[in-house]
Amino acid sequence: PPPPGGAAGAGGPAGRAEDAGGFSPPAAVAPPGTIAEGGILADGADEPGPAGPPSWLRGVSFRTRISVLVGLAVGIAVATAALVSYIAVSRQLEQQANSNLQSAVDLVPTLIRFVGPGQLSPTAFINFQLRTGDQVQVVIAGNQGAHIYSVNAEHDTMPEATFFKLTAETGQTLAAKSPASPVQTLQGADGNPYRVATVSVISGELVVQIGYPLTNVEDSLSFLRLMLILVALGGVAVAAGLGWVVG
Repeated sequence: PPPPGGAAGAGGPAGRAEDAGGFSPPAAVAPPGTIAEGGILADGADEPGPAGPPSWLRGVSFRTRISVLVGLAVGIAVATAALVSYIAVSRQLEQQANSNLQSAVDLVPTLIRFVGPGQLSPTAFINFQLRTGDQVQVVIAGNQGAHIYSVNAEHDTMPEATFFKLTAETGQTLAAKSPASPVQTLQGADGNPYRVATVSVISGELVVQIGYPLTNVEDSLSFLRLMLILVALGGVAVAAGLGWVVG
């Protein structure tokens, strides 16, 4: 005899009728918060949020972050402005040095005075150096090589001594291969830098070198560098402090 309720049982006629009618058992549903088959989030699952800050940054307070960020931004801005200012001032000083040197070079023909055959008067060169502060050196070609005379302003003399070492450009000018040498930056016998112009006065026989001292220019640039560095550091410190207070 069929068991009670056999009409609804899985093995009963009713169960077989449901199977024959095309009904299938319900599909398994993934619990909320899990990943269903195919990688799709099940209903009710939370989507992954954006990644948080790095672990090393989590321990830094918000106030510290603000102060560092503001200080860094101000530091970059001040450093850029300082660099632009330094380049502009250095170029202006260089142009001024070249302009002063050119003015001195224009006076070279007036310095040549002979007191006898082949005897050059040193008085005009000495007075010129005392008046302008530019170093004067005269190079005279000779059979045994060049003779170099430099003004000694301390003793008001012009002995045969080398103040600027002869370069290849100076030798070409002395040999009358060029009327003048390009302006060069040379070190003098006193150890200081000079902007030196070489001018041919008597072709193949005599050239005059005028050296404009760059000591004042370098001192001005060194002082400017120091001031800009201090201003940049001060600006960064003030900005960082304000960022700390505001944060």
